[in-house]
Amino acid sequence: AGGLFFFVVGVALSEIAPSQINLFWPLLGAQPERVFGIMSNDTLLAIPFFTFMGLILERSGMAEDLLETIGQLFGPIRGGLAYAVIVVGALLAATTGVVAASVIAMGLISLPIMQRFAYSQPVATGTIVASGTLALPLERRWTFEAPKAIVSSPVVSAGLLVIGAYLLPRHVKVERSIVIDRPASQVFTMLDGFSRFNEWSPWFPKDPNATYTRSGPEFGVGAAHAWEGNDDVGKGRSTITASKPFERIDVKLEFEGMDPADYAYVLSPEGDGTQVTWTMQADMGNNPIGRWMGLMMDGWVGHDYETGLASLKKLIESFPDADFAGLDISIVEREARPALLIEQTASTDAESIGKAYGEAYGQLMTYTTRHKLDVPDAPFGIEHAADPDTYKFSAGLFVNGDVGEPEAPIQSVQTRAGRVLRTIHTGSYERLGDTLLKLDAYVAVHKLERDGDVMFIWVDDPTQVAPEALRTEVLLPIR
Repeated sequence: AGGLFFFVVGVALSEIAPSQINLFWPLLGAQPERVFGIMSNDTLLAIPFFTFMGLILERSGMAEDLLETIGQLFGPIRGGLAYAVIVVGALLAATTGVVAASVIAMGLISLPIMQRFAYSQPVATGTIVASGTLALPLERRWTFEAPKAIVSSPVVSAGLLVIGAYLLPRHVKVERSIVIDRPASQVFTMLDGFSRFNEWSPWFPKDPNATYTRSGPEFGVGAAHAWEGNDDVGKGRSTITASKPFERIDVKLEFEGMDPADYAYVLSPEGDGTQVTWTMQADMGNNPIGRWMGLMMDGWVGHDYETGLASLKKLIESFPDADFAGLDISIVEREARPALLIEQTASTDAESIGKAYGEAYGQLMTYTTRHKLDVPDAPFGIEHAADPDTYKFSAGLFVNGDVGEPEAPIQSVQTRAGRVLRTIHTGSYERLGDTLLKLDAYVAVHKLERDGDVMFIWVDDPTQVAPEALRTEVLLPIR
């Protein structure tokens, strides 16, 4: 309408100054063709499309996340938020290529945030308008030479990379599994603490000189493991946050300078063995660099997980193959006690061993009766050695009183004092070997050391109790 008005004025004035103004009414016939030409110009389609793109960024919240992330880069710098607005405006302008679209979008995104941080109205609006006009140099190049602009402009490339980062998943998961040919009790015990972690850790060989500190309980929730080493291992801390026996262990991982992550060991039966799944979940946050790093996390961490699980399998499969999950095992201190005993050797069959024990206890009971000694507890046996042909042991009685000077084969002794593994075997004596194998497995997994011969205290009288219900206290000396 304004153009038509000034056209009429020009035609009227052309009669007064024909040498300066050369307008006449027939030129108005070209107006429809000019309007049609503008409407059929494909280049102008870029304006609504880029404006729509800017609105998508604003409504989806991606541009606001970008502003927040870049604002963190400037940290405590005075006017840091204004710098962030300019940077985001440049990236958004490179994406839209249209001044109006960029200014509108940045106004919607940035103005409320800048006002919230007490920026004055002139500074806030001036910064937003200035950032939006960065689209001007790119407008013609974008609409006419888009592919060339994308390739040649670092700002456009950076903008696409940043925006693309927010299309990537925020949460990253890394997972590896292996089957270990041992029961879950052994695997769980190895993973439910950090006392033996460095024996299979994929990171320990990267810096053998790193320092390690354990704190909290030895096993279960609260057990912690801190380290500090070279650039390959860094500085951090792992803490067990949840522990479900023989099924799952959850751990919180804290690396210095990074957000915390969570990893877990998940155990499940697999044939006669146990499948171990080592899984980690990390929140990459709003940092675009972190989002892109998330794409490579599986390759980086996954390889270490595979190496660690292979080492864990090799270590655990070197232990005796026995499941000690059903045993109530404790470490106790035993005091030395006076006793009488007789050393015996028998064949390895149960009948010969039983007969030898019977003969020895007969002699001991005769001696205690003759010398009026008190026998306060159940009889015991000590296993010295066993091979395919012979079984060497001692049969003994705890006594109170003056034992005198017994003659051979009876010996007056003090039983061993010190730390022992204690458990109760329930069942026939022939099955005691299974319990001893489980104790050996327990010793191996906990990296304990045997320190003497195992003692059996025959809690129940086999003449009064059925074989399957017989209780035997088993004491294995350890250092």
